[in-house]
This record gives sequence, structure tokens and C-alpha cells, in this order.
Amino acid sequence: GTSWTCTYTLVENDRQGSVGFTIGNTSGADLAGNRLAPVTAVTEGGGVEFDKTAPTLSAVSMSSTNVNVLTLARAGDSVTLTIDSNSPINAPSCAFFSGGHAIADVYTLDISSLAGTSWNCTVSMSDADVDGPITFTIDGTDLAGNALETVTPDSDIASSTRVITFDKSPPVVSGVTIESSNADATLAKPGDTIELSFSTDIDSTSDSINVPSCMFMVGGQAVTGEVEIELGAGSTRDWTCTVELAEQDTAGMVSFTIDATDLAGNAMVQVSTVSDSSSVEFDKAAPTFTSVSLASSNGDSSYATTGDTVTVTIVASEAIADPSCSFTVGGAPAAGAEPDVDEVADSAGTSWTCTYTLVSDDREGSVGFTVGEASGADLAGNLLAPVTTVTGLFEGSCPAGCAYAPAA
Repeated sequence: GTSWTCTYTLVENDRQGSVGFTIGNTSGADLAGNRLAPVTAVTEGGGVEFDKTAPTLSAVSMSSTNVNVLTLARAGDSVTLTIDSNSPINAPSCAFFSGGHAIADVYTLDISSLAGTSWNCTVSMSDADVDGPITFTIDGTDLAGNALETVTPDSDIASSTRVITFDKSPPVVSGVTIESSNADATLAKPGDTIELSFSTDIDSTSDSINVPSCMFMVGGQAVTGEVEIELGAGSTRDWTCTVELAEQDTAGMVSFTIDATDLAGNAMVQVSTVSDSSSVEFDKAAPTFTSVSLASSNGDSSYATTGDTVTVTIVASEAIADPSCSFTVGGAPAAGAEPDVDEVADSAGTSWTCTYTLVSDDREGSVGFTVGEASGADLAGNLLAPVTTVTGLFEGSCPAGCAYAPAA
């Protein structure tokens, strides 16, 4: 009879606050009948507080360790919920979801010096997680065991950031084309600009890319010019990389590489091929003549008279376009009509003839010519060096210059 317990079950109608007691107020005595002195305070331990109010959170925010954009996360980044409560709570139960799928391994830490009023819940994102918005639920209890009403991103609680998107997918480009500012967009000469165009495939803001890196090579060697990179006006996905080719660059096919990261920091698989059949060849060599001959239609090929024709035939080292041609007779410009300049059939632009018909007003003397003085270039636009002398002999030619004598 020396030890007793007195038990009471609290009910909803009881007031919140300290639980008090009185022992021996109306009864209680030893076996001899000596009454107890009433007791109202404990002699060991502390008191008891009655708390029937569910805990609430004063602030919830979500952050990412992504170094580029705080509202994005990629594999390897950590996402943290910071929770502030109006009263001490036990370690909360946090669940994270990305793209609607649960994220494993949540780490919870009291950041309020063990006061239980501020907590961090953290997850580390991985390639196993699904792309999409990161959502959460928060559950918990206060120290008395009252349950917290489940908190979600839609709960009406103060917040700095609650929207973070998980993006583990590398960016992708499409529509990759290359062209030259040359009249023939597949060729380039020194001073021409190469333009590389491409677009990013964008389904959402997170698919945008940071400024890409473009490198151009010619003949396997890096170009010497500075590459300029621009985003199309009013666009978030259309890019151009340009560079001007110079005389010191190596001749050959122009190649390229494109590297980029999206806003979350995911690296694109390097691109080095076009999406279509476009290509550019850099040609910096001026065309040369492998053969130049002069011939007269006269029976004696060394002479010509009024009404005879003289023809310069040229063979170039590569295809050329529209070479200019002029004649002199007796040291003076030819007096007749402009020469006829024609491409030799089936020569693929490498062989041309220039024909002049002598007239009575031409001076007597040697027939001379100039090819390529006013016009004439290869298909890339490299200009011809003018030619005034014969370099090859053909049947019926007059290498020293056909002599002209007017008809009697």
C-alpha cells in the first residue's frame, strides 16, 4: 500500500495547457488514520502539457544545387525542401516525385540546433529518375503526436521557390546545314563567309541551350578566322555560326563540330554532320592555263587576210566561267566586231575558244590576244591571271602570232 497511480484520459473538451493534480485533498491516510497532507507538485521529473492543436508550417521552399539555373536539376544535383514550423515537430516524412515517379533515399536533417522548428529534406537526383517537374508531400507530427496536415506544392504556405524541373536528357539539334556566301554556295574562296545553321529541338524551356561552341576546319586544319555565334532574332532555338575564310587557311572541304549544353547543364552529343546534303569546298588557288594556242583559218596558217578568222583555244586547269578575250592587229586594238567566246563542247568548262574575224580596217601586222584581263574565274571566283602568249602548239597554229595582210 505504499505506491499508487492515479490515471486520467484527456478529452477534446479539456483546455490546452499544463496538467495539474492534487493528491490527498479529500481522502487518504495511513493505517493508523493519520491523514495525508495534500500534494500538488511532483518531486521527480517534469510536468505534462496538454496540446491538442495540429502543427502547422510557416514556410516551405525548394532549392536545387544546379550551378546554371536554380529552378532546374540534372542527374547528380541535390534538391532540398526547407521546412519551417510554427512549433517544434518530430522529423518530418518527406516524399519527392519527378515526372510523377517517386524519388528514392530522402535524407532529413534538423537545421534549428535541435529545436525541431526548421528541417531540410534532401534527395540526390540520378539517371534512374524521370524527367519532369519535381513535386513533394510533407507529413509529420508535433512533440505531442498531433498530425500535420499533408503539405504539397499547392498548399497555402509561404514559399520562395516550389517549382523545380528535373532534366537529365541531353539537348538535340536538327536542321544542320552549311553554305558559303559565294555565288555558288557549295564553294568558297578567300574572303567568303561560311555559315553553319541549326536549330534545337525544344519541348520546354529547359530544352533551350546555352551559347553553343562551333569549330570549323578546312582540309583538316582549324580555320584562322574568329567564329561568330548568333541566336536568330526573336528565336530561342535557331542558331548560326559564321567564319570568314582567309588566304592562309588550308584548301579543301570545310568541316565543323557543334558542342552545347542545355540550361540544366546536360551536354549534347557532339554534332559534325549536316542534316541534308549541303557541303562547302574551299578553293583558294587561281586557275591556270595548261595550254593556249592561236590558229588562223588561212590556207597558210602563219598568215591571215581580210575575212579570215583567228582563234585562241585555251585549256584551263579547272572549270572556269566566261573568260574575257580581246585581240590586237598590227599593235592596235582589233577594228572588227567583238570576238566570239565559246565553251568547247563536253569540256566541263575547262576548254574555251575565242574567235575574231579580221576586217579591212585592221592594221597589217602580227595578231595578238589577251585572255582573262576583264573577266574569267574558276567556279569559286578565283580570278584568272591574264594570258597573252601561246603555251602549247596545235595543228594549224601560229605560235609567233599570225601575220595579217589585208586582201588586195
